[in-house]
Amino acid sequence: MQALQLCYIEAMADERVKMQAFREEQERLILRRLTDDATIVAEVSREEQQVEPLSVLVHELKASSAAAEAGAARDDDTGSGSGSSAAPGEASAHVGSDVAAGGADVPFPSGRASVAGECDSPLLVASKHGHVEMVQLLLKLGADVNASDDTGWTSLHHAAFNGHADVLSTLLGSNANVNALDNEYATPLHAAAKNGHAALALELIKNGAKVKGAAKDGKTTLHHKADVNAADIRGWAALYVAAKKGHTAVVCELIKCSAKVNAVSMNAHYALVTPLQTAVYHGHLDTVVELLKHKANVNAATGAGDTPLTLAATNGHTAVVSELIKGSANANAATGYKLCTPLHSAAENRHVDTVVELIKRKANVNATAKYGHTPIHFAAEKGHIAVMSKLIECGANVHATSEFLMTTLHYAASNGRLGTVVELIKLKLDNENLRTPLLVATFNNKADTVFQLIKLKANVNARDRNGRTPLYHAAGYGRVNTVTELIKNGADVDAASAKDGATPLFIAAKSGYKAVVEELIKHNADAKATTRDGMTALDIAFFEAYHSVTDDLVVGHGVRRRCRLTQHGARALHRRGPRAASPSRSTRSQATAANLET
Repeated sequence: MQALQLCYIEAMADERVKMQAFREEQERLILRRLTDDATIVAEVSREEQQVEPLSVLVHELKASSAAAEAGAARDDDTGSGSGSSAAPGEASAHVGSDVAAGGADVPFPSGRASVAGECDSPLLVASKHGHVEMVQLLLKLGADVNASDDTGWTSLHHAAFNGHADVLSTLLGSNANVNALDNEYATPLHAAAKNGHAALALELIKNGAKVKGAAKDGKTTLHHKADVNAADIRGWAALYVAAKKGHTAVVCELIKCSAKVNAVSMNAHYALVTPLQTAVYHGHLDTVVELLKHKANVNAATGAGDTPLTLAATNGHTAVVSELIKGSANANAATGYKLCTPLHSAAENRHVDTVVELIKRKANVNATAKYGHTPIHFAAEKGHIAVMSKLIECGANVHATSEFLMTTLHYAASNGRLGTVVELIKLKLDNENLRTPLLVATFNNKADTVFQLIKLKANVNARDRNGRTPLYHAAGYGRVNTVTELIKNGADVDAASAKDGATPLFIAAKSGYKAVVEELIKHNADAKATTRDGMTALDIAFFEAYHSVTDDLVVGHGVRRRCRLTQHGARALHRRGPRAASPSRSTRSQATAANLET
């Protein structure tokens, strides 16, 4: 073998380039040189806060190379065969027979024998890309087998993750730390499991007693034997990682090596998750089958209270649902803060096939969740017509009411699900049931649904529990088109609220909706009608300082100017004080909504 020579970097004139660009350039150079058997590249790590000028590094490399050659020549002249000792800040190198015998260190400048941090060492790069011969040579020359990069990954991590079995075996044979932790406390076993390399995972698990040499910390590889249940900083064990990725072969090997099938992983976003739950969530059917075969708890709940069956139903993994129920999962378990069954979850998320499978497996089609919601309520609320139709076909009660006394049609109407409303009406629901949905639709500002219900001859004068009509709600929200449509279809313009005697005109004036006031007056709304407090629409318009509305009421409808005190102590035509500005439309809407709900 020819004498080892140092190669150094002389490129990159701009010394203030970004560290990421510097690192990428280094890796490119290393990879190029690793293909040449006659060349070994020794790159130099530079900490971000202590960046040395490249010219200094180049000078140091040149000096160390010259010192190495001088030392070798001196040894040859004296015949002593002993190397010269290097002072701090210098590097020593042995070439010739010592290199061939593997007794020389790879010549890095002062304290940089382990290349970590912002730059990758040749050993890390060679391991990452599977150059086994170069790995063997670098190890023979004394490269640090446990050196890590800035993520904490060692050469063993890189080999395990990328599936380089020969490199991994070589590293293990050189006392690589099988339990080396990266910055997130993940071991090489995690890396192998994450990428589905079952054979490498098994090699890591079984390795330990083959090599007796001690590492730098005095521990042998027996001490470093891989812990199959070790968890990373997220609380994820290797089995969890393999199950999450659907690497069934890795799961099998880990279980054979005593991995805990029901171990709980702490996840910041979804606490208390088992390998089965994560496999189910991601729809990995083969992995689920394997875990169930090894007695995974089929009804274990997550920190949020969801069982594997709930997770499968939520995500529409129908085949997984079938396997879980075969494995004794409870098809009617009520879980989570809503106390939903798997059928609720499937219906809410529009998974028709999953709904069918659950019903076939004896799921209760009329099961009630918190507040009395049934699966069909959820489907109607979300506008999932196909799911709703399938539920009805399988016996769902379309007239079932929740604790809020709302039916399927109510939920569809209140959320503006026009297609769902039409579909429900096609089912020949009686006209009595069309009354309340119109109120709900107007109260929730769902104009398209309101128009459709009106076309279907819904009762436009139906009243809610406070005696308020759809016209009252439409006027209170300032929906002039809806007001017009309701009046055209026979809505009573002077229908007063049973609670306080307020009419549609009063609530429109109170909220400052000029166009609605004009429309109501055009259709002969009584501007002199009073509430139980004795206030008229004109009184409230002056009280709220809506001048354009008062003009319409006074001039447009011929209301006589009155100067009297109301029960609130406000004089008509005399405002109670200066007002900075009229409220914005959004402010009015918020105020109106509050008034409508009380």
